Amino acid sequence: MKITPQQRSNEKRKRLQALRIGKTYSKRLDSARLNELERVLRLADKYPIDEWSEALPKLINEKYMKRWYRDLYIGVGLPAAREEVNEFMGQKADQYKDMWEEALEEWIRSNTGKKIKIVTGTFKDWFRGAVKEAIRDKEGIEFSVQNLFENVMNHYVEVKEWQIRRIIQTESLAALSVAQAESIDALKIRYTKTWGISGHNTRPAHIVMDGVTINDDEYFVVDGEHLLYPRDIGGSASNVINCACFVIRRPIGRI
Repeated sequence: MKITPQQRSNEKRKRLQALRIGKTYSKRLDSARLNELERVLRLADKYPIDEWSEALPKLINEKYMKRWYRDLYIGVGLPAAREEVNEFMGQKADQYKDMWEEALEEWIRSNTGKKIKIVTGTFKDWFRGAVKEAIRDKEGIEFSVQNLFENVMNHYVEVKEWQIRRIIQTESLAALSVAQAESIDALKIRYTKTWGISGHNTRPAHIVMDGVTINDDEYFVVDGEHLLYPRDIGGSASNVINCACFVIRRPIGRI
């Protein structure tokens, strides 16, 4: 199916709106991570220095992520779902509100555990590297917990902006995709879906997908991976991170 310039512009507006909403959750995540880093680093004196790089990352517990993910996905997802259903039905469709809210909540309950595991794992990997860097070449030199604390926290200040920005961008746009898909699927109306690209730093594998149209229960095959829509949770980082693609859904039978 050919995608019109107007449709691309409309999808860009939705994408920017999702990112604006998602950005409001960045300070909350940054604050929670900062507190968790401080808590773990202050436990370093319980371990020998040669065990820090392996023992300390295991102490990180981002339990706050469950609530954070849920709030971000609801914050981004509900307005996105409402607009998607209205466009799909060609009218205001608030009578379906309870249906799409329930569908979005169920997706969150079923899938955020996997999201949290991936994001926390990446954070632990960074922390392990930061600890190793902090104590490198310090053998035989007095090196205190305070030294470790200062070195790692200074490193975090340097990298936290891009770390948080990457998470916010990826998850805000993932929430957009999820909300759009789950809200339409909840209607139980058959449809076609067409992959579209933003045209901004698009991966070659995504460029070839532009305009590809399939039925609602089929998968897009993107660089060898089977995805229900852009940023599908089943996709690898190479297909998901910084992806700005979109899907246009049309009820089967509508011209």
